[in-house]
Order: sequence, then structure tokens, then C-alpha cells
Amino acid sequence: MYKLRYILLCIALLGFSCKREKLDDQQFVQKYLIGKWNTPFYVKIDLKNGDTLKKDTVKFKPADTIFFTPSQKFVKHNDSIGFQIDAAGENITFMTNPDSTWYIPYVRTTYFKLIHSRKVVSGNDTFYYSIEQQFYR
Repeated sequence: MYKLRYILLCIALLGFSCKREKLDDQQFVQKYLIGKWNTPFYVKIDLKNGDTLKKDTVKFKPADTIFFTPSQKFVKHNDSIGFQIDAAGENITFMTNPDSTWYIPYVRTTYFKLIHSRKVVSGNDTFYYSIEQQFYR
């Protein structure tokens, strides 16, 4: 019985001694992205009026390696591009010309996904272009 009390007391002290830090979604995503990521492929989808024009999966052999730095830089090969995450942590904007905004549908323990899409209306036709890219640790 004495050992059980001692163990419960240690667990309670450990729980209360841990520093609790409130993070908003933007801070969480920024801290999560920092580091080295591999991207083995991306999927490109082109639609015209809801019909698939082109669906293409591009595989990189070997997988591309990219870095997100603490100073908010995206580094791929020798290129370094600034990025910014919105307050909700749902979109990432790369500082290119023109700016490129990607949607972050999910962030998991060892991978996350980015989607870039745009819609173009030309006459009676509606074109939808989408690129999906997954990143793995």
C-alpha cells in the first residue's frame, strides 16, 4: 500500500511540475514544420467541368529532401524561399512571385500534406487545377 501511495504521489507531482504552454494553431504548425522532410512524389490533377483531363503522379527517385528552418525559410536544393502560416494554421504562403498559397489539410506525427488549387472560368468552361504533395520524416 505504501508503494502505491508513493507512485501516485510521484505521478501527481510530475503532472503538476510540467510547464503548460498554450499554443495557437499558427505556432503549433510553425514548430511542427521545422526540420528535414522527404517528399517522394506529388499528384497533379486537372479537371474541366468536373471531368478529369489529366491525373499525373510524379515520383522522385530518390525522394526530394526539403527543410523548413526556424527563420521561416523553405529550402529545397540550393533555393531558399520565405514562408508564412496564417493565424488559423490552415494555409501556408510561400513568398514567390506571384505568391503561392497552399492549404494544409492535415498534420500528423510523421507526415503532413499540402494542396495547391486554383479555379479558372473561361467562357462556359470551368477548369480546376490541383497539386497535392505529401511530406514524410
